[in-house]
Amino acid sequence: MNTIYKKISFILILMSSFACHGLLDQDPQINFAPENYFSTENELLTGINATYDPLSSGGGRNNLYWAGLPLFLDFLSDDARFAGGGGFGEGERVEITANNPFVRRAYLGYYEIVNRANLMLENIPNVSLPEERRNRYTAEVRFLRAFANYHLTIFWNNVPLRTTSIKTFEDGPIGASSQEEIFQSIGEDIEFAKTHLPWTYNAENLGRASKGAAFMLEAKTHLFRKNWTGALAALEQIIANGESPHILVPNYRDVFRVEFKNHPEHIFSARFAGGMQAQNEGFILEERYGPPNNIAPEGFLPGNSNAIARPTFDDGNVPYVGGIINKYLEMNDPRLIHAYVNFSNGDPANYFCDKFRDTSEHVPGNASTIFPIFRFADVLLMYAEALNEANSGPNAQAYEAINLVRMRANNDAPENYQLEPLSGLDYQSFKEAVFHERRMELAHEGHRWIDLVRTGQMEIIMGAHLQRNIEAFRNIWPIPNDEIDANPQMTQNPGY
Repeated sequence: MNTIYKKISFILILMSSFACHGLLDQDPQINFAPENYFSTENELLTGINATYDPLSSGGGRNNLYWAGLPLFLDFLSDDARFAGGGGFGEGERVEITANNPFVRRAYLGYYEIVNRANLMLENIPNVSLPEERRNRYTAEVRFLRAFANYHLTIFWNNVPLRTTSIKTFEDGPIGASSQEEIFQSIGEDIEFAKTHLPWTYNAENLGRASKGAAFMLEAKTHLFRKNWTGALAALEQIIANGESPHILVPNYRDVFRVEFKNHPEHIFSARFAGGMQAQNEGFILEERYGPPNNIAPEGFLPGNSNAIARPTFDDGNVPYVGGIINKYLEMNDPRLIHAYVNFSNGDPANYFCDKFRDTSEHVPGNASTIFPIFRFADVLLMYAEALNEANSGPNAQAYEAINLVRMRANNDAPENYQLEPLSGLDYQSFKEAVFHERRMELAHEGHRWIDLVRTGQMEIIMGAHLQRNIEAFRNIWPIPNDEIDANPQMTQNPGY
């Protein structure tokens, strides 16, 4: 691919590798100077598409959901174990440092989205467009900027709030804004996005940010800040608005199949253009989660799985107390059957996550599956949680929401793996049930660590899981050291 890298020594990227990978299954080849490139609608679309790129770009760049971030979030939680050291090992021990490569890639990747979004916002007004399309394009990039800023502030707390693109080194170093200021900016971007984005797109534009994605992001910001009323208002738009297309896939296993990647359960996803050409742009998680070829049947995966991520199982030895496989087995949860494989006669230590395997023909490491960032099951569980909190206990709507998710898991499952609907719970019991359900339903999809932090349970649960004390400052990640070194206006987060 002919890609221009315009990097500055400051950790933030100046519009580097401005090309689209995976989104809409396109792979444009461009070479341009940003200040004079955007003069037509097609050129704008190239830039807008490229703003999605860090979500799914591969090849060891500042990718977010291609491999590094989902694995890192999994290792940080009590859901996955890693047999090794380095950056993933730091995560598994909840002992990450300011030199961690995965922390740095995530920080840089989210800011790459912010910078690209800012560049597009500066250029969209300069191109002659019908107002409706101008507003939609603006809404797309404002959603992406809000999405990136949301993750920047929940992972790193106070960070620079950038509203203009970086054009020179002098534009780079600025001080951190407060989390309150960042959430204020996120709210303004979401307000515009949910007003001007459509609920659905035609086949040529699948994968773009939608109105549902904007309401979902709004709900997540409110849930993180315990604004239950705000969360409910946003979630009700996705659930009850007659224009909203979002529903559950009938069978849980199908959520992750390639042929269902455009089903309306998927609200916003990182999309990968895999297949038979080894472009390093397909999804690689199927190989990271395994199973290894000495365990799996021949041809189960097209390449050699290194199975670096295994679901946690407590075999009576520490660590891994409260392993996720134990929880599935204790409840006879059918999602163990749907989302995992076991080729060792049911040995509980040899389950492997099977959510991201591509069953279509493809070369190793080039799967065409998606990584589901927002999906409708999450909407229902957030809705149940917010209703319980807002009403100091569950009402009929809260039970309906959580039971829709639970009962869906029973479809196409063996009789000995069936769940019962929940009923008769008080506030605390229902709160614990939702927390458990989120873990079972959304395992390995990047939610568990965020749920541990936002509910204030990280130190308790991870301390019990690892059988040692976890310090409170670990709820926030360290600012990457090279950012601190290059930016005299930035200070390191406490404890690092």
